[in-house]
Amino acid sequence: MDTDIKRVRGIIEKITGVNLGIKTRKRNVIHARRMYYKILNLHTSLSLDAIGKTLETQQNHATVLHQVKMFDVDYNQDMNFVKTFRDIMNTCNGIIEPTDEDKLKDRNIELKEQINSLKKELEELRKEVEYLRPKAIQPRNQQTKVYHCTEGISNLIY
Repeated sequence: MDTDIKRVRGIIEKITGVNLGIKTRKRNVIHARRMYYKILNLHTSLSLDAIGKTLETQQNHATVLHQVKMFDVDYNQDMNFVKTFRDIMNTCNGIIEPTDEDKLKDRNIELKEQINSLKKELEELRKEVEYLRPKAIQPRNQQTKVYHCTEGISNLIY
């Protein structure tokens, strides 16, 4: 199991380009640690305290628990975070198996992107209909004239 943890750590460090063992509060290092803690929490039977002790920073269980909770916040709000995490999970494929929850979250993101593209397409179609609607009105016969609101009927009567 130690070799799997070391391989996961190596993959995360390679993809993110940071050293997980340094003690810093830089955002990119914190994000990498959150991914590391989340993966170990989901795919190993280690306790939170044991997960924290796998790094040189020797984090306690409360810190690891906080980082795992904050992972979900970042995952739901930061698309770069999601992309990096997906890259890590794809690289770790074979070492660890994605959970059903991860699969559902990925599918949810794909569906949201599809909904947004369909909304844009719908808006373009609405604009096209609004543009073509006035041009589509034709008189019923040749003796009928179509009046627009800008033309005054009173000009023709007087």
